[in-house]
Amino acid sequence: MDGSNIGLRKELNISSSNTTINPMWVFADMPHAIKLLRNNFLDYGIQLPCGTVVRKDHVQAIIEKIELKLSPKRTPLHIQLKDSTRQK
Repeated sequence: MDGSNIGLRKELNISSSNTTINPMWVFADMPHAIKLLRNNFLDYGIQLPCGTVVRKDHVQAIIEKIELKLSPKRTPLHIQLKDSTRQK
């Protein structure tokens, strides 16, 4: 985080124990949080409120059955992350 972000956090009284500004949540490193969410999904799946767990193999099956035009540059490497590729 650069100096301007730290100054803004101090001005808004944001700390590790106070991460909300009504009605906004503040995340210091959103790209890292998105990567953690992706990696958690790939490892364990995501449990929906109804109790169903959606896993990586479900997404792979859908991708294999239909042609997704939403992400034409998507490759199997986007789902089959191993070792250091998980950090990209």
